[in-house]
Amino acid sequence: MILSNRLDLIQKSLSDLAATHNLFVPAPDSQFMRRSCYHNVFASVETILWLHRQICCDRLLPDSESKFWAGELALLRGESYEFDGINGARIVPHHMSIIDSTRFTFRMVGKLVEKDLEAAFNQPDWLNFRNAVSTKSRLSHPRNQELLNVSEQDLKDLDDGLKWFTRQVGVIHQILKRMGRNPQTRVKNMN
Repeated sequence: MILSNRLDLIQKSLSDLAATHNLFVPAPDSQFMRRSCYHNVFASVETILWLHRQICCDRLLPDSESKFWAGELALLRGESYEFDGINGARIVPHHMSIIDSTRFTFRMVGKLVEKDLEAAFNQPDWLNFRNAVSTKSRLSHPRNQELLNVSEQDLKDLDDGLKWFTRQVGVIHQILKRMGRNPQTRVKNMN
């Protein structure tokens, strides 16, 4: 696979994210539509993060393997290890929260392209993104019916948080696109 193919998938997912968001602007007039907006938007966010982790798992550059230590590669692949009590270690799925996944993914992409992307987490809209993730979690795991309500502030946090997310992904996308111009930049999966 060529890097540009992975970037095309990311671009398609960004388009899906924008289309989903645009379906719900201006603010939807039913709680069902508001909840649907949250669920659909974060499905796209998780897809975009997964695609970026796959780029990190793939051998893009001659020394890309040495850029990550074994634990980082395992987390990029969504793996963890545990002792099964009989035969030894076994691979088990490792799940990260969206917040941890976002920070980790951006940090690993930064490591891959040798660019510090930590400044993104000092921007004010990062807090809006975090608030939107909290609302998404509340909607996914409600304890009572009131927790299923999405307020105007929740929608504003989602809107501002998505602006932050798409801006950061756009920066990463441009860096990766420049890398992908090299026809020798082919993907060899490490899995």
